Amino acid sequence: MVFALFMGLIGESVGLLGIKRWGLLALTYYLILSMICFTNLTGINSVGGYWLVAILVVIFIVIYVTMYMRQAEARTQAQELAVELEKANQQLSDYADRVEDLTISNERQRIARELHDTLSQGLAGLILQLEAADANLSNGNTDKAHLIIQHSMEQARATLDSSRRAIDDLRQPEPENLENAIRKEASRFTTSSTIPCVLHMDIEQPVKESVREAIIRSVAEALNNIAIHADAIRVEIFAVIKDDNLIISIKDDGKGFDPDQIPAGHYGILGIRERVHFVGGKVNITSSPTSGTTLDIQIPITEWEIR
Repeated sequence: MVFALFMGLIGESVGLLGIKRWGLLALTYYLILSMICFTNLTGINSVGGYWLVAILVVIFIVIYVTMYMRQAEARTQAQELAVELEKANQQLSDYADRVEDLTISNERQRIARELHDTLSQGLAGLILQLEAADANLSNGNTDKAHLIIQHSMEQARATLDSSRRAIDDLRQPEPENLENAIRKEASRFTTSSTIPCVLHMDIEQPVKESVREAIIRSVAEALNNIAIHADAIRVEIFAVIKDDNLIISIKDDGKGFDPDQIPAGHYGILGIRERVHFVGGKVNITSSPTSGTTLDIQIPITEWEIR
């Protein structure tokens, strides 16, 4: 009974204090007390046998208590991890709801831009062409009016095709070269508005489709704004790669405007800024009544992937 009592005290000390200085001191203290009690009861001749048995039992107690304490710690850690996982799961659920809301919002903005870039620009071009045809008819220039009407029908078909692509969210299997796409936009602008557009381009490096799409849409929107609002007689487009940046500059000699005072309901400039921002670029607009308007787009080359 004395032996069992002290072994229990040793196990309790190891469990509470661990295999450290105070735990080892307590273990040694109880061993000495148990040896004294044991020898008082059995005599001094039994000390050798006592130490043999005591050492083996103490080793077993230390191992058992250590394993038990580790198991208890592991159980506590598992419970804490379960609580943390539950919190993390709740956070992920909240994040998923936020991502879904942001995705829906971004999709709405994308659809709004697509509708503006297809229907709004196409209809604005048709209005300009029909107005030009009406003016030529009033002046008796039927041949010119007939030619403009033909261009209007082509523009209407192109607008219809663009609207269908926007609705179906189709992508061309082979994206068109950026320079060729800009030339087509400039040619369409000149045909519909009769304003000459001079091109200065040097883009040999292919760009990612999302960057190309953002540039083409932005150029088309800028030219559409010039045709409707600028009263310009000349437009220049610069498209070059300089200092590891793709730089697009659209300049007109029109009446200019205040970029900070855009009337409500006009979303063209906002759409340009959003598109360029999504591909890592920035937009700068400089305008005054005497020098027209210059729209600069700059996109770092590192923001797109080379095909």
